[in-house]
Amino acid sequence: MKKTRKQSIEFAKITTRLIAGALIMSLCLMSLAGCKPLPKTTNANSNKPNTSNEMINPNSYDEIYDVLSEIFSKTNSRESGGFAVESALGAEVAVEDVAPLSSEEPSSAEANQMVSGEDYSDTNTQVSGIDEADFVKTNGKQIYMISGKDIVVVEAKGAETKEIARISLDENATNNPDESLSISARELFLSGDTLVVLYDSLITKSSEEEITTPFEYGYFGSFSSSRTVTEMALYNVSDPKNPSFISTFGQDGYYLSSRLQDGIIYLISIYYVSDTSLLARENPESFVPVLSAGNEKSAIEASDVCILPNSDSTSYSVITSLDVSEAKRIDQQSILGSTETTYMSYGNLYLAANVYKEEIIDSRQDGSFLVEDHQSTQSTRISKFSLEKGTIDFKIDTLIPGALINQFALDEFEGYLRAVTTVQKSTYRTLTEEENVIYDWNSSTNDPSTNALFVLDEELNIDGSIEGLAEEERVYSVRFDGAVGYFVTFRQVDPLFAVDLSDPANPHIKSELKIPGFSSYMQVFGEDRLLGFGMDADKEGRTQGLKLSMFDTSDPYNITQKHVTNLDESNSEALLEHKAILVDSEKNLIGFPTEKGYLIYGYSDGSGFFLQTKINFTPYDWWQGSRGLFIDTFFYICQKNRITVVNLESFAQIAQITIEGGEEPIGIVPLTGTFD
Repeated sequence: MKKTRKQSIEFAKITTRLIAGALIMSLCLMSLAGCKPLPKTTNANSNKPNTSNEMINPNSYDEIYDVLSEIFSKTNSRESGGFAVESALGAEVAVEDVAPLSSEEPSSAEANQMVSGEDYSDTNTQVSGIDEADFVKTNGKQIYMISGKDIVVVEAKGAETKEIARISLDENATNNPDESLSISARELFLSGDTLVVLYDSLITKSSEEEITTPFEYGYFGSFSSSRTVTEMALYNVSDPKNPSFISTFGQDGYYLSSRLQDGIIYLISIYYVSDTSLLARENPESFVPVLSAGNEKSAIEASDVCILPNSDSTSYSVITSLDVSEAKRIDQQSILGSTETTYMSYGNLYLAANVYKEEIIDSRQDGSFLVEDHQSTQSTRISKFSLEKGTIDFKIDTLIPGALINQFALDEFEGYLRAVTTVQKSTYRTLTEEENVIYDWNSSTNDPSTNALFVLDEELNIDGSIEGLAEEERVYSVRFDGAVGYFVTFRQVDPLFAVDLSDPANPHIKSELKIPGFSSYMQVFGEDRLLGFGMDADKEGRTQGLKLSMFDTSDPYNITQKHVTNLDESNSEALLEHKAILVDSEKNLIGFPTEKGYLIYGYSDGSGFFLQTKINFTPYDWWQGSRGLFIDTFFYICQKNRITVVNLESFAQIAQITIEGGEEPIGIVPLTGTFD
């Protein structure tokens, strides 16, 4: 069927709006200080959160369709001169937990250590007992690792380490003849004898159509529509040399995050409804997320959708739970609203997203132009879900001022949720003539940023807070340890704040340690020690390279810096990804990748940090990601093209296993020195 000229122009206008919206959102995400947020209508109050009592739980698909139609209608009404001010367009840009509430939660110090089984390390996680997916997993005998579209199974035996099996995701992929399928493996879970592979599937459906662009020339060829689906493929690895496929489960949207506890996986994806021309009231699959189990697919039930009040987002956050041992989906829930940050405690899941409020603070006529000054503020919407044996129940949502840096800015303790944010206000000007709008970004200003800590009760009401901290700085890292909170802000020096949270209604700063640079990651290291990993900086705030810091927390409210070591390295994946750093105080190991190689440090209370070994990288290695893990007396540096084995007694490099593509075998390379 051919497109009419009118349909083609409408298609081009939608495309133009998408590009423009994505461009503005990209500018917003480049830096907090320079953010020009898109208009939002949701309100936030610095003293009381805007807790929702008006959440809509629809009884029918018609209600959902009507809400989406209204959002798109409002979006189109803001369009001017072919350019739309459309905050929903940025919803699919991701910036970046689960059994019943345990009666005996591990101490905060234990929660800050990695989960270890017999004598091997696991993925570095935020909460002990709640696993996070990664591209490398081990059970202490085998290493499972993503390499391209394959999952490589490696027998971990020191110098005799070798590949024993390989799983190809393409082998179990199913799609219709008129669709093309592109698979991208993302992360893994290992639960008992079941390996779970999380991957994105880009499904493209093509049809021959005539397309006429607004530039008045015709194009004849194939016109395609595509959608992204997040899937889980389960494999039985009781015989690791012969993994066997079990089943697949899927949900619409791109993969955001996941957690695993007590054999139950909670999977979160973001599904974006972008093309209004494809919405059909009689076809729920055109406007609500679709779930799948094997080849069976169905739209999520209307009763499993929550619509947040005042939301103008056309993105869904889709949450499902899966019993791994039974290979059975337990529950599903979706909210109409996007998510950027995921945090899970022992009984609750929290999804957080940036929300922008804009208001016109001045309006005047200047010749033929209407000049308006806009003020934008940023808040964080937090949605809370209770979890019990895989059931997912939406409880409540709220707004707090400011933006979270990552999942570590959230922490639940004794029924209270603590959150640390950076608060920023900005202004910009628009000039409107008839239907044309000009955005005068040169006139934009930013108020000095500040930082805040909020303590929320079980109903997400603010019980206590500290606001207005560290003007003109922003949060770089947060770590909670029971009734104590530590967070770092930075502009020229690194104030490390220690906060007393023993009285939730009255949190207060106990000390502020100012040192050059900043820590982007903190973790408890044994008794009375806090490890900091980050960057050094000069007096003007210019970063000077990586640094390791050890803080004395014997007085948790008056911490001091005991040792610091500056590294001749300028960048590390671990600055932004906590899974890239391995910290084990019992084995005295601190391992992390840099742009030059993988470093393993030890620490002594008497002399400080000392380098135990370094494995050099090539430039290609730096970009593919690295993970370190230990099994018994061997340390394995895992990358998608090789595994390097180090003896933990001598710290000598004893083998390097090259991961080949396709079906080609891999071999052991004896080491005589470092790798260039």
